[in-house]
Amino acid sequence: MIKDDFLGYRFNPTLKGIDSNGFRNKSIPDSVEIVALGDSHTFGYNVISEDAWPQQLARMTNKTVYNFGIGGYGGLQYYHLLDEAIKLKPKYIILGLFLSNDLADICNLINKNRNWQEWAKNRGYNIDSISNFLKSEIDTKSNSFQRKIIAKTKRAFRSLAIGSSISYFSKKPISSLQFKRGTKRSKKNDVIINEEINKTIIKYSRICLRERYTNIDNENIKLAYTILLDIFYEAKKRSEHNDIQFCVLFIPSRINVFFDYLKGNNFDLPQKYFTMVENERKLVDSISVFLKNINIKSVNAKPDVVQKLYNVKNIYPSNDGHPFKEGQSAYAKAAYEAFFHE
Repeated sequence: MIKDDFLGYRFNPTLKGIDSNGFRNKSIPDSVEIVALGDSHTFGYNVISEDAWPQQLARMTNKTVYNFGIGGYGGLQYYHLLDEAIKLKPKYIILGLFLSNDLADICNLINKNRNWQEWAKNRGYNIDSISNFLKSEIDTKSNSFQRKIIAKTKRAFRSLAIGSSISYFSKKPISSLQFKRGTKRSKKNDVIINEEINKTIIKYSRICLRERYTNIDNENIKLAYTILLDIFYEAKKRSEHNDIQFCVLFIPSRINVFFDYLKGNNFDLPQKYFTMVENERKLVDSISVFLKNINIKSVNAKPDVVQKLYNVKNIYPSNDGHPFKEGQSAYAKAAYEAFFHE
């Protein structure tokens, strides 16, 4: 990874499949028709580059695309990349918004980056409580040196086309080992799905983490929410000024995608699961209303991903929230039908 004063980091351009800007593209074109902004879901973890949703959308629309997605990015990185996106003279900028952690990512970047601290203060945001929030509520283990190295290694490894392929095939056999003695609910409240078409584990610790990340009643998440809406408003103005259509694709969490399936099959779910799904629903609904009021098109990919859940075997790895190719195709299909299909 290469340090960036505002983004935090970009990929090393020497990695296979990474362009000289540090993003997952074959090259940097003078112009494109679609620019994709987003995090690891837009980058395309667990799939080769050609199967990430921006590239699948390019094939559906027969349009060129440039992918700015990198794992760990959030609202502030999307805002900062607007200038780079506009320079490519696209007709569309599509933001893949993953609300399960994008608000927390705003808090995290402000907390650790002085440039964004100054930016926030200059805009009148009260950021005094963000540091304490992160230390007490957002995965304190993530600050350990070991986890940072592992995370960066994973990101670099998956930037290779062959790396994503190996990731796919290495996770398939693991699932069969994990589920031999699986039950619907473990002693630690992990949700274990041991059915032929869907074999996966949703960790209780992950559920609790996502529940905190999406809790709009928390003053820090509420602040990040306000910042995100302000970013949307500015993105709308800047895009319109350059004759660009700015759109938002809501990418659902795996926890949310499985919710109705699990309820319908009488799984014993912890209360935190219900709370997290409700938090995510409220965020999507409220932001959708805001976007509609300022004439930004948006779409929730959840229905398309859920449909894949019932029709395609194992669209997610055994213990990871990033889908395989079919899940990515659901993201692309939702964007295509909402923003391009007439």
